[in-house]
Amino acid sequence: MTVESLSDLAVYLADFGKVVTYTRASGAPVTMQGIYDAPGGVSSGWQDSPGIVENMPRIVVRTTDLPHDAAEGDAVSIAGVATPYQVRAVVPDGTGVTRLDLTSTA
Repeated sequence: MTVESLSDLAVYLADFGKVVTYTRASGAPVTMQGIYDAPGGVSSGWQDSPGIVENMPRIVVRTTDLPHDAAEGDAVSIAGVATPYQVRAVVPDGTGVTRLDLTSTA
């Protein structure tokens, strides 16, 4: 996801994102905006092959909003989403955006 600047990204997240509370195992909660991608999306297959169903929820946030030591196992709650999550993977893309792959703790 490439945007013009980090301030453009902040505007995008403010307009389309949800409030995310990120809690390190040994730290205080941090609140930020993120784009939540609910599970169950289907990506199309190549030529005649079947599509792939993705069941992994994820959220996209600004890298600068995350704690510097964000890691697998940290807790994430998303406003308006009843399911509590745990971080499965922290995947920065090098442009100032980080994808958090999540797993349900319910």
